[in-house]
Amino acid sequence: MESRREGLKKEQAKNGMKDSTIEELNEKVCRISEEKMRLKSENDRSIEEKELSKKVADEICEMRIVMESTAAGLQKEKLNNDIKDSKIEELNEKVSRISDEKMRMKNENDKSIKDLELSKRKTEDEHLSQQEVAKKQYGSSRKQCHSNSSSTYLLQKHTRSF
Repeated sequence: MESRREGLKKEQAKNGMKDSTIEELNEKVCRISEEKMRLKSENDRSIEEKELSKKVADEICEMRIVMESTAAGLQKEKLNNDIKDSKIEELNEKVSRISDEKMRMKNENDKSIKDLELSKRKTEDEHLSQQEVAKKQYGSSRKQCHSNSSSTYLLQKHTRSF
């Protein structure tokens, strides 16, 4: 029995060692599981960050395309505006030339009208002078006629009386 006891003690000691080894192994399994969970969590976060990074990169790429398209549109719009500005400038120059020409023609027209009015007044003055001269001549010839008639009448009267 003693050998049995000794065998039992040895068995218990072996079992004790096995128990402690099992505990150690269980602890190691727990630590490894925790480490595995931590690594999985980090891996999941890393995957999420990579997906987010890819999403941001895609959005940046899309924004770059939009900005380049917008820049091209703005460049085209600027070119159109430059062309319109040039046309406006040309039209303003034409309007200025036409306005200057119109003013010159108006001044010439006003001068011509003044010259015509002056010529008209001069002609009217000459006509009035000629009318006055004609009236004076008509009046003096009438007097002469009247004087001649009177003389003839007097002469006839005087001759009749003889």
